[in-house]
Amino acid sequence: MHLTDICVGANPSIEIAELKWLMHFLSNIGESSRVEEIKLHVYILDNTVDWSPWEGVDHILTGTNFQSLRKVEVELSCPRIGLLDPNWF
Repeated sequence: MHLTDICVGANPSIEIAELKWLMHFLSNIGESSRVEEIKLHVYILDNTVDWSPWEGVDHILTGTNFQSLRKVEVELSCPRIGLLDPNWF
């Protein structure tokens, strides 16, 4: 499964709405799911990202609905702020 256009930073209300959508989508995948790989393409809009709410995504992905899950890849893109210091991540 490849999910794209997840935006974080810049506008907290948009960020929370997108994170809620992602968690709702993942939560609705049934226990009979055979999803083995998930790739999330996340666009970082500025350097104000609070990653702590993403614990909810972790919790969902480690639950019983994802027993077949073997790999999660998160691709981070910074289209508007250019290259960032790798330590920021």
